[in-house]
Amino acid sequence: MKRLPLAFLFILALAGLSKHESARMGNRYGVIGMAIALVITILAATGGVSSGGVESEGTGLLGLGMIVVALMTALVLNRDIRARGFWRAIFFYPVMLSTVVVAVI
Repeated sequence: MKRLPLAFLFILALAGLSKHESARMGNRYGVIGMAIALVITILAATGGVSSGGVESEGTGLLGLGMIVVALMTALVLNRDIRARGFWRAIFFYPVMLSTVVVAVI
């Protein structure tokens, strides 16, 4: 129930992006939805809001550290560096591999 407003914003964003006349409004809905989702994720990772799971002391700083490292890695991989495709493949390999393994099983 907590994520229902976010889902509604993303549906409005997709509906708005389907036509040229409403694309700006659809883009705004998408940006607002992503901003709210990011704030909720950061608050849940730092212990500011309950994520509904079992948490122990110190997980807030660990979650915040993971978010910072992920954002820094994304910024570095978005630059025009030598062999950028290779580094992106190395970074996303675990994600792709787990999807393939689940699909095979």
